[in-house]
Amino acid sequence: MKILTRRNAMLGWATWKAAKGIAKYQKAKKALPTPTAKKTSKKKKAGKALAGVAAAAGVTAVIKRKRGQSHGDSYSPPDSSSE
Repeated sequence: MKILTRRNAMLGWATWKAAKGIAKYQKAKKALPTPTAKKTSKKKKAGKALAGVAAAAGVTAVIKRKRGQSHGDSYSPPDSSSE
């Protein structure tokens, strides 16, 4: 049983060391100033706006195409004005 106890102790020690290292890294990462996160570049804003306009235009084109299709099941009476 000494082997199992020693193995569990080693696993616990390794887990504790890893958790402490991760916690220190995350704390240090939060402490750094991030000026780029607050300012969004104009290129990114323009790209997002352009993508939104393109998506809206695509949806509009698809809707118009679907509404404009003739299904062939609609009945149109013959023109009676030639009599």
